[in-house]
Amino acid sequence: MENKVRCKKYAVYSNQNCITTLLVEMIRGEMAEILLDNILRLFSTETFGKDKSAYYVGGEKKLMNLIEAGKIESDKPTNVQNGKWHCNAAQVLLHCRCARRKVKSKKRKR
Repeated sequence: MENKVRCKKYAVYSNQNCITTLLVEMIRGEMAEILLDNILRLFSTETFGKDKSAYYVGGEKKLMNLIEAGKIESDKPTNVQNGKWHCNAAQVLLHCRCARRKVKSKKRKR
């Protein structure tokens, strides 16, 4: 008789099926890390402007705090008032805000 165990989110499986399920989850996690690493390597040579960087990070104030802390590299090649900012795209994406949309509650009919 096989020893039965309960896997998370799944019904009761035998030990072999549970181990296989856990291995599949580990491979998916490793694949996600590999894909994220590839994306960040590609974007490490790209730059975003100030407005786009502030949008991804969650606001201009948060962007300024990250730049001052040295977590995002940025430069402004021309020293004029309306000169374009260049922020490292990979570092901006590392510090992006949660992109989940908030679920709006349905209005109740009276």
